[in-house]
Amino acid sequence: MISMKAILLMIFVFTFSLSLEADEARPTGKHTLTEVDGILREYVDRGVLTKEEEKTVIELAKKRGIEKVSEIRTYYLLPSSLRGISVYGDEQVNGREVLSLMLRVNRKGWTRAGRSPEKTDIQLGDFWAGEASPRKTTILMVGKEEYRISSPHGLTAEQCDSMLKKLQDGKFTLAPTAQKKWLAGIDWKKPTSFSKFGDNISASFSAKGRESGWYTLNISLNGEKLLISEIMLAMP
Repeated sequence: MISMKAILLMIFVFTFSLSLEADEARPTGKHTLTEVDGILREYVDRGVLTKEEEKTVIELAKKRGIEKVSEIRTYYLLPSSLRGISVYGDEQVNGREVLSLMLRVNRKGWTRAGRSPEKTDIQLGDFWAGEASPRKTTILMVGKEEYRISSPHGLTAEQCDSMLKKLQDGKFTLAPTAQKKWLAGIDWKKPTSFSKFGDNISASFSAKGRESGWYTLNISLNGEKLLISEIMLAMP
């Protein structure tokens, strides 16, 4: 029989992978947000692209199947020196589900030392990329507010709505063994994922006041009562 510790570890690892998939949505360091020509740009310090570089990135995205670029983001994985670029295509919304293409673009000098394009990559100048991948997210709704998370595993969007509202309203009980001091660092307005394996539920939120790191909560439900049994912190 699998122990409770093993189950919690599996949930944390699963959440960790989802959070890594979403790391481009949480750029590290100071950043600027602008929208020009219908393209949203979010660049971190030491990760700003010039207009000519943007043209190269957009051309590369088109060669990888993204006909219309809607967003360009850069990220910086502190404390390493690794930086990267994420490019998003137009979104297709079907009810609560949102589907778009996402392309990770590498740049010379931003990747780990010695890394070079693969044979199947397309390269334009100092930039290169592999295949674009589908990115599926789910819209959560609390009142009139909408939130985007990685598509939940084992839960409906409505179930996630209900739990998110309880968490935001503070309508939960904290287990004596949970790290109460970490509650103050959770940004309840920035959920990133919800998942359920068996009776074990986890929810992840970005860390408050900074653009890297996230908290994962282990949750149990007893009717309408929500219990947080454990809080885990991940800082990439």
